[in-house]
Amino acid sequence: MNATDFCFDQNYLSDFGCIIASFGDSSDEVSGGTTEYDSVKAPNSDKFKFYGSQYNEVLTWSFSVIKNPCITENMEFSHKEERKLMKWLKRTDGYKWFKFVEGSYGQTVSNNYVISLGTEVNTNSEEDIYYQVKVDVKPHRIGGRTLGYDLTITANCAYGFTDLIEKSASITSSSTFKFNVDTDANEYIYPEKVIIKNGTTTSFVLENTYDSLHRINLDTATKFSSIPTNSTLTLDCENQIITGLNDPTKFNWYFPRLVDRNNEFSMGTSEGKLNVTIQYREARMVMI
Repeated sequence: MNATDFCFDQNYLSDFGCIIASFGDSSDEVSGGTTEYDSVKAPNSDKFKFYGSQYNEVLTWSFSVIKNPCITENMEFSHKEERKLMKWLKRTDGYKWFKFVEGSYGQTVSNNYVISLGTEVNTNSEEDIYYQVKVDVKPHRIGGRTLGYDLTITANCAYGFTDLIEKSASITSSSTFKFNVDTDANEYIYPEKVIIKNGTTTSFVLENTYDSLHRINLDTATKFSSIPTNSTLTLDCENQIITGLNDPTKFNWYFPRLVDRNNEFSMGTSEGKLNVTIQYREARMVMI
């Protein structure tokens, strides 16, 4: 791993005066992301028939962190410093967004640890890969002194994601909302947010014409009826939560979703105008 820093739940390791390192008895490791096939061997045949597949192992990383020797000579952690790290990393309120901050090649070595020499990077880079993770922490003690921590980072799936992508457009009966998606996972993307401002349009449908299962003619497109004017509806499509709607019976509870490559949202034959913003992340099959 060519990284010196990481971001977890909007805070950086370097904010705590620390840096990624390797102790002499440990190494950086990444595992998981393997695909399992469901297959059956036919009688009197050497071939297995494929029926399906799934990811059964999530991604995990193991590495250590220490104080940055470039900014301090006291490499031992105090109880106060340990408390700050534990409060940040050891969480019980669900998976948090995580990304590595990569550095340039090169190393510095001491008797106890090895660190990569890093350079400042653009934290808004389009190449940043994010993972939803939990963190397990174990103190690394040498001679009774805590000189670092061994971390195990466990993601909630077998791949990572881009930073949040946002697309906005106005939709009418004669004007659609077109954009492309480039995702590495062979599944639908459920946007983190779809924000709909309806203006004076009170009843309408919203259909992605490239989603073959959520269609107007199947009565499975997103549909609202008798919505107050100038409402703002916010749909969390992955968790199936909607805010800004006073009466849940006015929504058919089919949430919009995206497909790889072409996407085009339309109102079908609904009259009026909608201002729509879609926020989503694309999958990235990258194991840093």
